[in-house]
Amino acid sequence: MMGFVLMAIALEGRLLYLQTVDREFLSAQGDSRHFVNVKISAHRGPITDRHGEVLAVSTPVDSIGANPQKIRPAMNRLAELALALDIDEGSLTRKITSNLDRQFILLKRHLRPDLAARIVQLGIPGIETRREYHRYYPSGEVTSHVIGFTNIDDWGQEGLELAFNHHLEGKEGSKRVLRDRFRRTIQDVELI
Repeated sequence: MMGFVLMAIALEGRLLYLQTVDREFLSAQGDSRHFVNVKISAHRGPITDRHGEVLAVSTPVDSIGANPQKIRPAMNRLAELALALDIDEGSLTRKITSNLDRQFILLKRHLRPDLAARIVQLGIPGIETRREYHRYYPSGEVTSHVIGFTNIDDWGQEGLELAFNHHLEGKEGSKRVLRDRFRRTIQDVELI
């Protein structure tokens, strides 16, 4: 009985010490759990002619991915997901079940943002979107031999797109956000 009383006094003493003397420790622990740095995706710069007419521009698109560990309980909804993604249900099931040890796999890239939002609204656990950019050439074939093109990851492959890749590529930024216990962003704190 006396041992329990001594342990209770020791715990109370430690609590008082942490709350009064060593407050910075608890404050730092709380901040490390709720303040996180989030990437801000950047898009490739536009190419214009001398009159300011746009020859190449990047447009936002979304890619749909999944966390196989979180989607496992909803395996019965894969037919609904496959229909929304317009892919074969069997290949989708194989892709998810063969990657159960991973935390993120891409299911379909470069969807219009409104289609990606509808897929997320299905409410299937583990489905996520990632913002990417797709290169669009308004003048099409007329200037294609000079402008060149980019690959699916928005890297210059030919022409001006390749020659000036280091000037055109966007540099990703980051921002510090405050999140709740469900990892939902509550507030943007600062740009880094």
